[in-house]
Amino acid sequence: MKQKKLIKNLLYTIFIKALLCLFIPATALNAGVVNIITDSDTATIKINKQVVATGVLTNYVLNNGSYYIEVYENDTKLYSKLEKISSSVKTINVSSDKAPLLLDSLTDSRKRASYIFSQKSRFGMGFHLDYTGLISGLNLSLNLFGLEHQLIGFAFETDESTVNTYKYRLIKYLPGQLKNNTYFRPYTGIGIGGANNSNVDFSTKRSIYEGIIGIQFGFLEAENEFSIEPVDVLIGLICPPLLILKKGSHLLGGDDNLLFHIETGYSVRHTTTNDPSAWGDYKGLKIGAGITYQF
Repeated sequence: MKQKKLIKNLLYTIFIKALLCLFIPATALNAGVVNIITDSDTATIKINKQVVATGVLTNYVLNNGSYYIEVYENDTKLYSKLEKISSSVKTINVSSDKAPLLLDSLTDSRKRASYIFSQKSRFGMGFHLDYTGLISGLNLSLNLFGLEHQLIGFAFETDESTVNTYKYRLIKYLPGQLKNNTYFRPYTGIGIGGANNSNVDFSTKRSIYEGIIGIQFGFLEAENEFSIEPVDVLIGLICPPLLILKKGSHLLGGDDNLLFHIETGYSVRHTTTNDPSAWGDYKGLKIGAGITYQF
């Protein structure tokens, strides 16, 4: 009797499933629905290495099983995971502003450096030192139309003396690299400026022109242990105060918005003065250094 009852139940189950298959699509019985939501209209969504959508994927039916799901923004991998799809709705949210995932997913050091610099603010403020008697002072920078515009200067006036210096520089940054926790990029540019220094006895006016090549660099985080690296020796030789600031940032925990630069190039200085002790005309190599904080 029990055996007949089992056979009867089995036949009944097969009959019910057969009826369901006639009226309901077969995929709905052994499939799930996946939604992949991104915050980018250009993100590429792949399932098992096949592109299935751009930006957003909704109500996508997959047979039950495991699928390799990836989301890319250009060459940057935003999401990569083996997902199990069952007879239910699965929703995956992907954000493009997760910096550690974006950075870790890039293997090429140039792309990693490019991504880091692209996340910096367009506006920066700091100071620039020039060791060839040219213009030093506060440095305001703004990145606009793919070029960085810098205004460097210093001014003060008393009853006995006046100092006004200014310089405008146009900088073009070149592709950089990321090595360990140090990211850097070379740059080139041109500059033009002037200075007016006077007191009760003398007056000096200068006009300045320069061609620039240099390196800008920063650090993702402070080193675990205090140490002196080869780049520190170079900074110490060119600009000891800059080395103190760099190592001071380590003691304070580090800040990857703090960028340093060292540079050289060719300078032309024309001088008009009645001060016998003032520096005169100059043509030759320039050496400079500075620091900028990107807000």
